[in-house]
Amino acid sequence: MGYKLHRGSVLPRVDVKRTAEGTLVHALRPTSGEVGELVLVGIALLIFLGAAFAPKGGVLAQGFRALNAGAVLMTFLAMLAHYLRRRRLFKGTLLVRPWPIRLGGEVTVKYRAMLKKSATVSSLTAKLQCAEEVVIGIEEEWTIPIPPTLPPSFEVPSNAVRWRLTTVLTTSSGDVPADFTLLVIPEVAE
Repeated sequence: MGYKLHRGSVLPRVDVKRTAEGTLVHALRPTSGEVGELVLVGIALLIFLGAAFAPKGGVLAQGFRALNAGAVLMTFLAMLAHYLRRRRLFKGTLLVRPWPIRLGGEVTVKYRAMLKKSATVSSLTAKLQCAEEVVIGIEEEWTIPIPPTLPPSFEVPSNAVRWRLTTVLTTSSGDVPADFTLLVIPEVAE
């Protein structure tokens, strides 16, 4: 049994655009994979509903089948709500300085968002994660310390460490989340 050696950089590719003000990172859009997952859970929901109403077994068995169908229904509704909230974002960008980001350093990010339908914004939050009206936009800026004790960005076929900034715009019409992938290189800032 042989091992396949990885060749080339282990840093993930992050699609960015360099500008005079900094580096622009675009929000991740809902993917066709997410739509596929919604369809599969929807099909599972139909199967569970069919089983729940099949006149088989006793009352207890039918109760458990109905409970299973309810759980799948709640999963489907949660996934659908998340997908629809993400689709409300027309465009989201981060202006990042410096790029790439170094462990132990600080990074300044300026968030810009445009929603598909205008809504009053009541708050905006952001969270940095490291994990194996006629107003058409909003802008906010943060300075974020990057902990030197966490691992840098890393990606090979069997493993990955991703740094991500997640934002949530709270509007009168509901929350609008956006995710941004960041590149943290394995150098410590001075």
